[in-house]
Amino acid sequence: MSSVKRLLILLIAIPMAMPTTMAQDVDQEAFMHYINPEIFGEFVDGFLVTKDYERQDFQLRYEYPTLYQNNLHEVIILNEKGKQKKYDKSQLVGFGVDGQVFVPEKLGGKTMWLMLTTEGIIQQTVYFQPEMGHPAAYYVVNHIVTNNATDESIYVGHLAVNFNLKMSKMIADYPELAKKVYDKEPGYHFVNYRKIIAEYNLWYNTQNPGEVHYILPVPDYEALIRNDAGKLVQEEN
Repeated sequence: MSSVKRLLILLIAIPMAMPTTMAQDVDQEAFMHYINPEIFGEFVDGFLVTKDYERQDFQLRYEYPTLYQNNLHEVIILNEKGKQKKYDKSQLVGFGVDGQVFVPEKLGGKTMWLMLTTEGIIQQTVYFQPEMGHPAAYYVVNHIVTNNATDESIYVGHLAVNFNLKMSKMIADYPELAKKVYDKEPGYHFVNYRKIIAEYNLWYNTQNPGEVHYILPVPDYEALIRNDAGKLVQEEN
């Protein structure tokens, strides 16, 4: 079974707010591409981003994903004197640790801090679902696409079903792009969803300069579009 099919089976069969799964349907090592269990509890390079988007570099304690995701669990740093200090997440718009960035997002009506993989007015994040006890034996990787202008979120696996309808609705304020998706034009299918997000984000920034506050350098959306341009699908007869 292909990874795409496994993802569809996993995410179509579960409630939107809080997914659950069965071990045989999941790559139990997929989370290792994002998380390094060998350094849990250690202090590593990172940063905090305050409400006014000021970045402060610190050593942050590397935590289990469930702790990072918990809105009530403080971020723990080493201050300039080498002493531990706790930061309430309500003071932050994001934080980075070991090369990854976490940002707040509503999931099932609850604020959680998810790993950011694509930044922009439409962003992509990762929710790590713990499985089999505490600490978890492994984490199920769930990718989520969110339009921050409308607060509309959808799991990527759900997005794959009736993609042209769901994605065209999410980007409806860019009618030319929405029409290409709705009409299933070549290069505007589910396999191209990252390119479509890049096209939308590039357009949105042009229409609304300075509105989107970036934690990281603004992505090279044009390069993302070029790199994805060759991904086409053959329509079934």
